[in-house]
Amino acid sequence: VPFGSIPAERIAEGTLALLVGGTPQAAGFAGASMPLLFKWGLLALTAWGIITLPSALRRRNRLLAERGVRLGDAAAVAGNGAVGLFLLFVLPDVVGTPLWAMLRFSPDVALLLIAGALSSLLTGALILLLMLRAKAGQGTPATLPAEAA
Repeated sequence: VPFGSIPAERIAEGTLALLVGGTPQAAGFAGASMPLLFKWGLLALTAWGIITLPSALRRRNRLLAERGVRLGDAAAVAGNGAVGLFLLFVLPDVVGTPLWAMLRFSPDVALLLIAGALSSLLTGALILLLMLRAKAGQGTPATLPAEAA
């Protein structure tokens, strides 16, 4: 179970197993701790999103200049917003640990969730800004900081 929140039934079963001379069933997946797999996966996804953000924005800006604003651009904004909101509000509910509890008892996971959510929300906001600039400039590409230099 992610974040180490073991249900009371599992604790009772483990205690009973110890009392009768048995061995409690180990938690985890294929010998690895599930929280560790979850943390590394979340870290990898967050890092990938942050690292690829500049090139993705340059590519989107170029496409907007070439073809104008399309429905797929709005879908990218909505998708990024949905991922950000999912990480902040839905995923903690799914794993049964509110974000405030994660911040207190597993701050590394909470901070990764927050960083991933902010990264996704920022990406959506920047794509929206590029769309608005392209629409206002009739397809003139917006100047991104990396392109201006």
